[in-house]
Amino acid sequence: MNLASGIKLGPYEIHSKLGEGGMGEVYLAEDTRLRRRVALKVLPEHLAGDHDRLVRFEREAFAASALNHPNILTIFEFSAVDNTHFLVAEFVDGLSLRQRLSSGQLEKAFAEKDAYLGRMSVDPFMDPLRDDPRFKSLLKRMNLSE
Repeated sequence: MNLASGIKLGPYEIHSKLGEGGMGEVYLAEDTRLRRRVALKVLPEHLAGDHDRLVRFEREAFAASALNHPNILTIFEFSAVDNTHFLVAEFVDGLSLRQRLSSGQLEKAFAEKDAYLGRMSVDPFMDPLRDDPRFKSLLKRMNLSE
């Protein structure tokens, strides 16, 4: 379903396609009511007619909207316009998870964390780095911070 720039789904105006995966296509859009950029994930037409896929898409929206964490997108809305089902989430500019994984940045950050924990001799179930400014600084330098 390629949505062209300028197409509107309710109050959301499409700007550009960001990517796609097994459950949909993701677009950069503008919420024209609140004047903010959002990520709009659209269930492709060929899946919208499949009841099980539609239920799975809805479940994804409900599950994500029930979570509140700085590393999880906030879901603003789940809706449909003219049988086009979509969810609207906050837009976070930067690399995708796939890009970060392929770059090796996450492995490097975890190796640094493991090395740091090894020097501290702490319980592995504790996370002393959660608020550690040095580790946060490392993540920020690697563009992996919140």
